[in-house]
Amino acid sequence: MKILRRLFRWSLLIIVVLVLLELGGFALNRILSQSRSVTLRQFDFPIQTLPISGHLKLATYNICRGKGDESNSRSMDHPAEMFGRLDAIADLLVAEQPDIVVLEELDFDCDETGRINQAEYIARKSGYPYVVEQKDIDANTLLFFHYQQGNAVLSRYPIRSAQLIPLPGYVAWETILGGKTHGVLCAIELNPKTTIQLFATHLESRSEIVRLESVQIIESLRQTIREPFLVVGDLNTSPKSSLATGIGADKSAIASLYSSGAYKTLPLEAPTAADTTLDIGSAPYVIDWILVPTNWPILEKKVIRSTASDLRTDRIRHRLVATEPANRKTRPCQQRKISCPRILPAPSATGGKNTSFVRTNRCCCASNCFNCTSHIGTQSGVRNCRRSLILASH
Repeated sequence: MKILRRLFRWSLLIIVVLVLLELGGFALNRILSQSRSVTLRQFDFPIQTLPISGHLKLATYNICRGKGDESNSRSMDHPAEMFGRLDAIADLLVAEQPDIVVLEELDFDCDETGRINQAEYIARKSGYPYVVEQKDIDANTLLFFHYQQGNAVLSRYPIRSAQLIPLPGYVAWETILGGKTHGVLCAIELNPKTTIQLFATHLESRSEIVRLESVQIIESLRQTIREPFLVVGDLNTSPKSSLATGIGADKSAIASLYSSGAYKTLPLEAPTAADTTLDIGSAPYVIDWILVPTNWPILEKKVIRSTASDLRTDRIRHRLVATEPANRKTRPCQQRKISCPRILPAPSATGGKNTSFVRTNRCCCASNCFNCTSHIGTQSGVRNCRRSLILASH
C-alpha cells in the first residue's frame, strides 16, 4: 500500500507540474503574442519589378484552413485531403498569376492540421518570394496544445516592412484567451519609384458594429499615409444596396469605406450571382474586397470558384498610374482602330508628325497617340508601346 500511495503522490505531483507548465507557457505566450504576431519572410524565388507602364494583378482568398467546400470532406482527419486542397490553391495562384495575394484563415501551427505552416506551403508551391504572416489567434501552450491562425500576404515584389494594426475585438475574454482580428500594413516596392501601402485584414464576422469601428481605424491610418493605399481582404461585409447610389442608407462597413471617396472597387451596383464570394442561400453576398486608389483604372475583375474553400477567389487587375508621366494620353485604343497585319515600319514624317503604327491584341493604333514616338525604331520601344496599348485597350 505504501508503494501505491507513493506512486499516486508522484503521479499527482507530475500532473500538477505539467498543468502549471502548460498554464505558465500559455500565459507567457499570450503576453508575448502581439509583439510576435507579424513575421516577414523571404524565399529564394525570382523577384519582380513593375514597369512604369505595367499593370498590377491583386487577389484575395479565404482558404478556410484548407477544409474545402460543401462538395467535399471538411474533416481534417485525412491529411492527404488537406494537402490536396492546399495544392489546388497553389495551382490556382500559378494559373491566375496574381502579383500580390492576401490569404485569410490559414493555420500557422495547429495540431488539427498537422502543425503545417500553410502560408509557407502555398508560397513555396506557387513561387512567391515574399510572405508576411499575421496571426489573429495565438493560443499555444508549451507542450500539448497548438493553435495559431491568421492571414498572409504573398508578393512577387519586395515587401519592405510589415506593421501590425490592432483592430477592435468582439468580446474581452475571447481577446485575452485567444486573440482577435487584426490588420497588417505592408509597404511593397513595385519599382524604385513606387511603393504602395497595402492593408490586409480579415474583419470580425459576428458584428457589423465592430466592423464599422475597424473601418474608423483603417480610415485614420489612411489619412496618415502619402503613398497609394489599398485595402484587401475578407471584410465580412456585403453592401445592402448599390454602392454607387445607396451609401446614405447603407450602414455596412464596405459602404462606410467607399463613402470616404478614397477608393475604387467593384461591384458598385447591387451584387449579382457572378459577384458572389460566399454562398448563403440564394442571396448574393460579396464579403471579399479589393479597394484601390481612385486614380487606378480597373482593367478586369473576376470571381473564381474553387472547391478548395467554401469561399471564392476574388481577383482584380489594375493599371498602375501613380508613376506614369503626366503627359501620357489614355484615349482608348478602339477610338483609333486601324487594320494592319503586323507592326509597320515608320514612314517618312509628314508635317513633322510620326505616323508609325503598332499592333495590339485588339487593334492597331498610332503610336504617338500613346507618347511612344521617341522609342520608334527600336525593338524595346515597340515592345513598350505594345504593352501600353494593350493595357489601354482593356
